[in-house]
Amino acid sequence: MSITEERLQSINFSVPYRSSAARFVGLKTLDAKPVTDAGEPNPEGVAGKTIGLQRSSTYAKYIAEKYPQATVSEYDKVDNMILDLQAGRVDLIFAGPIKLDNDFLSKPEGKDYGFVGPEIDDASYFGPGIGIGIGIRKADEDLLKNVDGALTAMFKDGNFKAINDKFWSFSVLPAAAK
Repeated sequence: MSITEERLQSINFSVPYRSSAARFVGLKTLDAKPVTDAGEPNPEGVAGKTIGLQRSSTYAKYIAEKYPQATVSEYDKVDNMILDLQAGRVDLIFAGPIKLDNDFLSKPEGKDYGFVGPEIDDASYFGPGIGIGIGIRKADEDLLKNVDGALTAMFKDGNFKAINDKFWSFSVLPAAAK
């Protein structure tokens, strides 16, 4: 689960085991540069392009505020925006990199597409950089301690990185584990 201040009021979380971020995806041949070399949003780099994103999401808020002149198509499900990308109704889509990689880029239908620009991990939109953790009841302090110990040991001995590298061509590790 995403570690949020609101959730921390009712449950504890393990140490983060995954980062929380977003990425653009488009055709490998697409002439677009949504992010500058310095890592800043580049609205001019997507001028004339249509961006697909999930309605009422942190991604939608980010695009509305950082790319105010962008043409946007909103979707209820990531799967539907992927279909519209394939059909050419949108030029780029913007969502979480794991979902985009697992559900599209790593499959045969995603062979002509790729990530466009670097990962975006703006804490003011995608969380405080603490990422994703395992939710545990507040009363289960021993369980929390054991889970934290296991995750921390996997970060230190390289096992977690090996798992990451087996399944993704990019890092999903939170900053503290890199």
